[in-house]
Amino acid sequence: MNNLNLFENLPEGFRLVQNEIDHKLASLTVTQAFADYKYPVPSLPASHSTFMKIFYDFSEAWIDNAQDVGLVLTNEDYSAVMVLTPVDRAAEVDVVKLGNKLAELESREVGDNLTEIMQYIGEDEKDLKFRDGTVYIEAFAVQTPRQGQKLASKLMRQLFKELDSQDRDVFLFTNTERNAAIYTHFGFETIKKHTVEELNSTTWFMLRRAEKNNDL
Repeated sequence: MNNLNLFENLPEGFRLVQNEIDHKLASLTVTQAFADYKYPVPSLPASHSTFMKIFYDFSEAWIDNAQDVGLVLTNEDYSAVMVLTPVDRAAEVDVVKLGNKLAELESREVGDNLTEIMQYIGEDEKDLKFRDGTVYIEAFAVQTPRQGQKLASKLMRQLFKELDSQDRDVFLFTNTERNAAIYTHFGFETIKKHTVEELNSTTWFMLRRAEKNNDL
């Protein structure tokens, strides 16, 4: 049972992650989508088996924790997964622990830098103020072969229509300028931007305020 009641009807084509099979396949999608994410450091190849195992364990824990406080949505073939939580009750996933595990692998720089990046993101988030009821998009993962097929656009349009009707704001952050531009298209604005030059890392903290008339 989740603690984030958002939908009378779930977005078309999407459903809740509920059973063990859902959980494992959704975790695999998150792993595939983010394990080869271009962090601002040289990344281990996604084919690195130890890296993938660590990241899969992390994804499982992330989804499990998110289900305790929010919703995890997926589509029929598990090619897209969205994690939604209340902004003040984000799932407690130990990203620092993940970074430390990755640091033990052959590319220590990956783990060390990921740990430091996530620590400063966490500190930045503590300074942000939100309205009651604000929803946090913790993650939206789409398998590489399905990217560009407007899965994100379809889900977001339906999601924001529902959240607008409930007068709920939406928060997220991204570490890529390309994604920041995409989210701007959906009505998000950057409420804080943090660059750490020594890590070559910039984070955009973005908020979409509820609209009375949704013409998405």
